[in-house]
Amino acid sequence: MLSENIDNLNSVCDYFIRWGIRIININTVDKISPNNTNGIGVNENALMKIIKRCSEGYKPTNLFTILLSHHGPKDLGYDGQTDLPWATMKNFLEETGVKLWLSGHRHQLNKSEIEVGDEDNPIKIYHACTGSLRLSTKALPEKGKRGFNRIELIRTTGKVTKIILFPTKMENLSNEVKHVWNLDEQTKSSELS
Repeated sequence: MLSENIDNLNSVCDYFIRWGIRIININTVDKISPNNTNGIGVNENALMKIIKRCSEGYKPTNLFTILLSHHGPKDLGYDGQTDLPWATMKNFLEETGVKLWLSGHRHQLNKSEIEVGDEDNPIKIYHACTGSLRLSTKALPEKGKRGFNRIELIRTTGKVTKIILFPTKMENLSNEVKHVWNLDEQTKSSELS
């Protein structure tokens, strides 16, 4: 199955699996309710179904997995500043092999790198937060910008070796390269420009 809606706005898309790319979408406002309007949270059962789905069927070597969500790592407990259990997300990221995480919510056109795994086997995940396409900037955070990210994945010898991020502000639609992450095993680290 090329695309599967798992549960409550959580899905796995394998349309690009022939090119070694998988896209996962998770609903990070699963806990929203009249009593909890903040609603940040994930459905653990849905995450387990996605893990199971990703472990089945055709899985090319060097699979590059992209995670899409409204909330990013900090909102889901990565930095320990929230009450959300990061252990659930950490396990999900490790099991699904996410390499690139695209999110919104903070709307600050920024990038970061996070690590999961353990000391002996750290796993680096590249995160890009996008701006907002709102017409008004009044409701945006102080550093918020109207805009979007354009991302290019460069493949060499059948695997993604580079991520080029073009954070584009609506006020300045230039295509200037802002960030380059080199994933080549020979470099052993990413280079940011």
